[in-house]
Amino acid sequence: MEEYQKLLPDIRKVAKFLLSEKKRGSRFFCVAHLDADGIVSAGLLGVALQNEKKNISYKFAYSINEKVISSLDPDSFDTLIFVDSGSTQLETILKLYPDKKIVIVDHHKTIYEPSDEESTHLIHANPWLVGIDGTLSICAGGLAYLIIKEMGDFEHFAPYAIVAAIAEWQDAEGSLIGINTVILDECEKKGYVKKENDIRLLGRETYTLLNMLFISFPVLPSLTAHLEESQKFINDLGLNENDKWHDLTVDQKNLFINKLKERMTEVGLPPKVVKNFSGDVFTLCNEKKGTMRRDAREFGFLLNAAARRNAPELGMDLIMNGHEEKYKRALKLFEDDTNKLFEGIKEASASRVNVSDNLEYIFSNKIEPKMIGTVCTMVLSSDLNSCAKTLVCMASENDNVKFSARCHMDSARRAGINVGSALKVAAKKSGGYGGGHDNSGGGSIEKNKINDFLSSLDEELKHQVKEKKKE
Repeated sequence: MEEYQKLLPDIRKVAKFLLSEKKRGSRFFCVAHLDADGIVSAGLLGVALQNEKKNISYKFAYSINEKVISSLDPDSFDTLIFVDSGSTQLETILKLYPDKKIVIVDHHKTIYEPSDEESTHLIHANPWLVGIDGTLSICAGGLAYLIIKEMGDFEHFAPYAIVAAIAEWQDAEGSLIGINTVILDECEKKGYVKKENDIRLLGRETYTLLNMLFISFPVLPSLTAHLEESQKFINDLGLNENDKWHDLTVDQKNLFINKLKERMTEVGLPPKVVKNFSGDVFTLCNEKKGTMRRDAREFGFLLNAAARRNAPELGMDLIMNGHEEKYKRALKLFEDDTNKLFEGIKEASASRVNVSDNLEYIFSNKIEPKMIGTVCTMVLSSDLNSCAKTLVCMASENDNVKFSARCHMDSARRAGINVGSALKVAAKKSGGYGGGHDNSGGGSIEKNKINDFLSSLDEELKHQVKEKKKE
């Protein structure tokens, strides 16, 4: 594949460097984004780099900003690695650690061009650097897998790259694309992963039919959070609400999917959202049936729950070792996380405010800051209003506000919107920081700057749309 071949030299460069550093006894410090993709990529590199001397340490954070970067102890490491992070803070990293070897494995856009001198101690693997869209083609977990594959016999870790891609919503168009398909093809040929067309609601492997609707992802208007309506929907199909998806016959599954699509069309969900209720799903064949590790989407949610409950090391263990006891602990965190997430979605749905043709926002003191990104994604995924708007969700975090923004990918491309770029500009004008991808991003500002931030963001989005129309 052409994209893969373009990226391969950088992949091999990182792999060769890390192997060399490991052999000479280098002490590694890995800074990772605190989400499923960050956990997967940190865990995979840990598998390839760790030795009996425990030569690698980790730090996870939701926002990899100057405060986080400057808090590192330079005497505690020889090589500093950033995974699922670093590209947007490249200037800061190089300024603070000019004498350290820096490795960045990321799929976020970077705008900083290192000097020739800085480049001598920086190795940067990022699809954007070779003209590849890092939003959908490959995530940090996929990059990390491709790197360790060049470092040794680690092919059996390939399914976790698929988990990371699904957790990053890189199947938003209904299937994986780009370099992800190279990894997927490898997984299918080796029997690690089975791709099939099936329902794409969360819980395909573990939920009862009732929970698939009642605590659904994506949110299903008139069913999610409506117990009696969910029960009635299932009963009217002649099904048992306590059955699980794998208990159903093919005909029963088709009936369920078709009736669900009909209902969601009737309540006004956009056709694209309805269409994506079914499509490609991915089963991890070597994982135990009936567990969240068996389905790639559920595994991603499990890892994100570990992240939001401040237990990334637990998620890493599921990648690196897979201990059953650790899985049971992670499952309890997921159940607690789901309850809080469900409350956040209800609060967000009741707090939505229209701002302009380009922007809507949600602000709440009741939503956990660590939940704000997932809440934003889930509310947008069941959008009953205009699909063309960017949705910004905000939650209090002491004297600051943590924000997350999402826009449907096709709308972003059609309108010429880059949400991450707009957030970076607006947040900087408001004394904060932000960034992200074409259709998503996040950051933080001071609480008293909310109005300034929203006004600047609205203006930046308008500017982007205007520039697109000129083309």
